[in-house]
Amino acid sequence: MGAINRDLERAIRKAAAEIRTSFGAELADRAVADWAARLFSAGLRPRMRPGCKLSAAVRVAIEMLRGSSKWREVYPVVFPGFRSFDKYERQVRCASLRRNVRRALKRRSGWKKRGES
Repeated sequence: MGAINRDLERAIRKAAAEIRTSFGAELADRAVADWAARLFSAGLRPRMRPGCKLSAAVRVAIEMLRGSSKWREVYPVVFPGFRSFDKYERQVRCASLRRNVRRALKRRSGWKKRGES
């Protein structure tokens, strides 16, 4: 763990003292005190964004679409050899990419229709 920063230790002790003075009666119950300690600990740790990381294909497609490209321009860039795919493989891959882009944008609330700023 290494040496603890004295300012950090002081800030944590001060926050604990403030919580104890404000909620001393509630924290007298051991179960509530344990719950509060877990909650405080969870609040200190940095959190990752929920969900899976985006695939490279989805990231490139989103960037291109935000740059006012059309889907037909996106497919050959995202899928090498796209022109050589048979009809059904193109349909499946295009539908899958569109679905994944739509879900990614919906999760991140980043969907803007063309012409909107």
